[in-house]
Amino acid sequence: MKQSYLLACIAIFCFVAFSSQQSVGGYTRLTPKQVYKSDAARGSLNFGAKEITDKLIYEGKIPKNDYHVKKILYAASQVVSGTNYKFKVEINFSIHIYAEYIVFRDLKGKYHLVSSSYEIKKDEKDDKKGKKVKKSKNHQKDKKVKKEKNDKKDKYDKKDKYDKKDEC
Repeated sequence: MKQSYLLACIAIFCFVAFSSQQSVGGYTRLTPKQVYKSDAARGSLNFGAKEITDKLIYEGKIPKNDYHVKKILYAASQVVSGTNYKFKVEINFSIHIYAEYIVFRDLKGKYHLVSSSYEIKKDEKDDKKGKKVKKSKNHQKDKKVKKEKNDKKDKYDKKDKYDKKDEC
């Protein structure tokens, strides 16, 4: 009887332990809505993005400009003696920065950037209406045709120069 009771308790414990989404001390996933609702999470999001963009501006890798978090790709929090917030975001202003960072918010409410990594991607050219212009499938072919036209033009220009010299 005691043995079956013990096995039942172990089975229940294992079921509860493995069925929960969060492991002890692990990160809990946050939705973008939860991030924007929470002052602490939103503050961490903006603090990390500002720290990264300020660093990139200082290093001359991006122009000085306004920025905003365009999209939250991933967000999670971890409660320690304070809270760690982990983000993967897209920051946009004329170029796209894909950043991954962890911000620690201590018990006094002060933010600290713990770690960060980023990738910078430049925008495709925009047309006058602000829409992205897609390159045609024949982009390389178009480029080659333009080059040939320019070469022919240069050839005729040079020929005209020589003809004018002979006239004098």
